[in-house]
Amino acid sequence: MKNYIHFIVFLISSTFFSQINAQEVTGKVIDKDGLPIPSVNVVNQNSKSSTVTDLDGSFSIKSKVGDKLKFSMVGFETITISSSTSPLNITLIEVTKALDEVVVVGYGTKKKGAITGSVSQIKSADILKNPGQSAIQSIQGKAAGVNIVTNDEPGANPTIVIRGLELY
Repeated sequence: MKNYIHFIVFLISSTFFSQINAQEVTGKVIDKDGLPIPSVNVVNQNSKSSTVTDLDGSFSIKSKVGDKLKFSMVGFETITISSSTSPLNITLIEVTKALDEVVVVGYGTKKKGAITGSVSQIKSADILKNPGQSAIQSIQGKAAGVNIVTNDEPGANPTIVIRGLELY
């Protein structure tokens, strides 16, 4: 029984001291032009804690020296580095590979071939052929099921109806 108590005390103290060794690591994530990148996922792969960069590209995460920090964002290469002293300056490189076509649905994304409903696409060249006073007027009549009712009053917003659902 005495050995069990010593073992439990050892576990509690080792957990406590491992948390003491953790430090607050701060830094900034930028692109190759030096501009900050917001919403980059920062994950401490050892403790599984995570955070997201703010609008200035700044982040703060608890980490011990030597922990692996993973920086990832869609459209950029994922980088994994060892944690060191603050501040960390991370530069993410854009990925230039073309993505498969993805369709955004109400609450997620799906590949274009997995959609059973109708999908409509209007290319910018089609919009430029018939210039209008606004982009909304330029897409009028180009997508099935989309009705745009313009108002002749100056500054008035048009009404957009997609398959009976009024959006604007």
